Amino acid sequence: MGTPILKVRPAKPGERLTPTIVLQRGEPVIKRKQKRPAASEPGKAAAPRTQSARSVVGMSAVSTAEGSSLVTNEALAARFPNRTAEEILQLTGIETRRHLAEGETVLELATTAASKALKAEGLTVSDLDAILVSTTTPVEVTPSMACALQARLCPNDEPTHLVAYDILAACSGFLYALSAAFNLLQTRPTAKVMVVTAEALSKVVNRDNFDTAILFGDAATAVILYGPANLHHAKMLVHSPVVGAKPDPDRILHVPNPGSGFVEMEGR
Repeated sequence: MGTPILKVRPAKPGERLTPTIVLQRGEPVIKRKQKRPAASEPGKAAAPRTQSARSVVGMSAVSTAEGSSLVTNEALAARFPNRTAEEILQLTGIETRRHLAEGETVLELATTAASKALKAEGLTVSDLDAILVSTTTPVEVTPSMACALQARLCPNDEPTHLVAYDILAACSGFLYALSAAFNLLQTRPTAKVMVVTAEALSKVVNRDNFDTAILFGDAATAVILYGPANLHHAKMLVHSPVVGAKPDPDRILHVPNPGSGFVEMEGR
């Protein structure tokens, strides 16, 4: 990944070759993974597989919120001569994307998603022990979006005391937040942690740059994670997340702070 394997030079200097893209349409097939039988000695029953109760945590269903402005491929293609809505669909698989409407903020999306998650689980913010927010486009640095979200969720400005902080880890932010929440729940088995993702990349995308304008949208998600003592509340189980990073010298994808530039991407 990231290692050059060949160079292509146009036959004529200055000539830009446009590849022909053929969209292969098919029907996706989703099947439940079959459980593999445990290996055992001939004539001997397989020993039951045991796992420490603390090696997993529970997770709720995912609640979401999207920007209110619907942006179609047709609207994007109109900004670029010789580009079509079908070409954008072939390149990205995206038919529409959501952007923030005028006056709308990413914090509002985070609040909507978080409120949905709490309602679905029959909880209030006072039931939580921590709020972790993954974002690369916060409204401001201080207060953190997690603390601002905590304030939005408190009824009648009633104070609550819990762990609340942001995680900035680009596209992997949800996984890093999940890992942090998992580790917290190992030491506090009865705790409940909300993990939120919130992005408003339309604020840093150059609408006149075709390669990035067709990709990014604005949305938020929220899940509740339960410690090992409350797994009966969960819809899913999360095993210990494994995360890691590869050094990137500001080359593959560069996302600046809002107001200080635009998203830059190497290639499509």
